[in-house]
Amino acid sequence: MSADQSDTLAPIIKQWDNLSAEELEQGWKLMVLDYAQPVGFIPCNFVDLNRDRCNWEAVFDLDEGIKTMRLQAEPGPCEFERVTQVNQKLDYLCFLMRNTDGFNAGLAKWLESKERGFKADYHPIMLPPCGPQGLKVPSPIRGILGVLTAGIHVNAYTTDDEGAVTGLWVSERLKRKTFGGKYDQIIAGGMNPEDFQSVWFTFRHEAEEETKFICQSNSKIVWRGEGSAGYLIPVEELGPVDLTSTIYFCTKKNAEAGAAETGHIEPGIRFCFDLKLDNDVTPEPNAEDNSSKGICWLSVQQIKASLAEGPRLNVET
Repeated sequence: MSADQSDTLAPIIKQWDNLSAEELEQGWKLMVLDYAQPVGFIPCNFVDLNRDRCNWEAVFDLDEGIKTMRLQAEPGPCEFERVTQVNQKLDYLCFLMRNTDGFNAGLAKWLESKERGFKADYHPIMLPPCGPQGLKVPSPIRGILGVLTAGIHVNAYTTDDEGAVTGLWVSERLKRKTFGGKYDQIIAGGMNPEDFQSVWFTFRHEAEEETKFICQSNSKIVWRGEGSAGYLIPVEELGPVDLTSTIYFCTKKNAEAGAAETGHIEPGIRFCFDLKLDNDVTPEPNAEDNSSKGICWLSVQQIKASLAEGPRLNVET
């Protein structure tokens, strides 16, 4: 990266990577079962929204002295049953907090989906193999509990005849979505519990959902598909996709994130893929996904100018 680029990008990066480890760890430690390390840090202001702590105490074992909340489960014959109990307790926390300021804006639609029997969004609690597996947190409260998030970004780019990058295809998020109206990668999204912490699983389902692109399992070749997500037929080979880099950040979100996530914190990992598209390829958003206003191509200079104007390019999922 040149000095000019560094000068341009530094304030933008700082606006997103804006939460120090010291500030993060001032929150309440979120502990799970007998796992020795915290899996999240809950900001004190969210804990204090339930002043008498009754809702928190209905779900967690609290230790005020060391600011720790622990999710426990009844003894069971196997870890799976205990993990299931913990996941159910986090669902119950959402029900208890549904009318609490700071929680309700994000929980209303999520709880409605649950009550109607529709699929509700969760995020896996990321732990090493030595920790309990299968834990998941309701997506609307992941930034309240301060758990580590993971997701993917795909840089769909074009080049000139000499191979120099000329521009990127970007998507404009719908106004009603988180970070509405901002630019995003044409394929980007968070890891699902069903991905088993595999970034390639995440890439495949996000590519299908957002652009109807299909990724071959073994060759990592991407195809344009036709049909509905989950039932796509490959019709045009686009080229290989590569996992090229990883972004680490820790952020505290402001009002630009929307009412549902204002004040939420997020320590995150994003796995970055590069996908070179021929100049005669025009990707289109999947209308069934209903998250994008449209896809457009921006030159490298336009990307730089947009970044210099402010944090319009989204690094959130």
